[in-house]
Amino acid sequence: MFTEEAPGVFSVASRFVDGKNGVVVGSRASVAIDCGNYVDEAEAVADLIRENEHSVGRVVLTHGHGDHVLGAEPLIGGEIYAHRLTPTKIDS
Repeated sequence: MFTEEAPGVFSVASRFVDGKNGVVVGSRASVAIDCGNYVDEAEAVADLIRENEHSVGRVVLTHGHGDHVLGAEPLIGGEIYAHRLTPTKIDS
């Protein structure tokens, strides 16, 4: 499900387009970049973060399209970084 593009930088395989969502695993923390279309994709990202003994704490949402935010539930609970208009895109 993951391809390590560089040390600690993973792209996430998707049912539609690979590589549009990812996770960066650092020595002290991790950050998810977008959440995918499906909860199971985001659950896999959350599992990868936990396997590295980090809590799911930071998510970057690049924009509000469904294929970047609909799977967010397993990654919600920490800090979310997004453009201020992203919530309006998600709501529509």
